[in-house]
Amino acid sequence: MLKFWTSHKKYIDFLSNTESSLDDSLRKKLSSFSDSIKKLTFLNLDSLHSALEHYYSKTGRRPALNKP
Repeated sequence: MLKFWTSHKKYIDFLSNTESSLDDSLRKKLSSFSDSIKKLTFLNLDSLHSALEHYYSKTGRRPALNKP
């Protein structure tokens, strides 16, 4: 079940809001991940939601099915 799919725009908004609320020491720690964060800001996976959605149950857990 795909419970929580956050859009790319919401992810970018989350990053900017979180960064602005951090104190200086945490902001410095976050900067050590800046290369990874930069890559993730360009990696928009929104189009995968519709491709993956049919592999997951809408009602919760069910037995696994092998689908090609």
